Amino acid sequence: MSTNKQLCIICFLLFSCLLQLTVELSFAQTRIVVIPFYKENNKPQTGIINHHYRRISGLINNQLVSQQFEVMNPFAIEWKENEFNELLKQSHKDSSFFCKEMCRKYSSDIAYILWMTMQESTTPDNFCKVNVILEGQGYDSASRDVGVYIAETLQTIHPDCALATLEAEKKIARLTGEQLAKMLQMNNL
Repeated sequence: MSTNKQLCIICFLLFSCLLQLTVELSFAQTRIVVIPFYKENNKPQTGIINHHYRRISGLINNQLVSQQFEVMNPFAIEWKENEFNELLKQSHKDSSFFCKEMCRKYSSDIAYILWMTMQESTTPDNFCKVNVILEGQGYDSASRDVGVYIAETLQTIHPDCALATLEAEKKIARLTGEQLAKMLQMNNL
């Protein structure tokens, strides 16, 4: 076999390998961690076992997994109350640095912070009204803004306060999951 033919075959094989690698990398999943901070009636909810965190995280994670994202669960590692309170303070002071640290901690490409404030009240006809102020911001592992800022208010009314809260949490999860999936897929992270 001539040297030119051998060189052509080697170049073809090398090109094929590079093409295969490019295709595989383009289908690699984006790893994301969503960290919710929750206040109810203007009081931070502590005790990470709190069902609100698990419920909201689970519903958001379901949305993201269905869109082919690899989701890291921050509640798989038990946080102590004082550590959680410190994280909440850090997330408000410098959200980009906080997200960079969370990306490092959870080996993820993106960290997304979700701040929620829920206020319960009773309507004149004795229904439970839940108002939610929702704010979200995300950064990648290099502290670059991923362009998915959320600022919303939501409201649910139900005869039962527990069900009103559940409905509000479902709305939060649906909105957050859909917005994240849509914008991150558009940005081709």
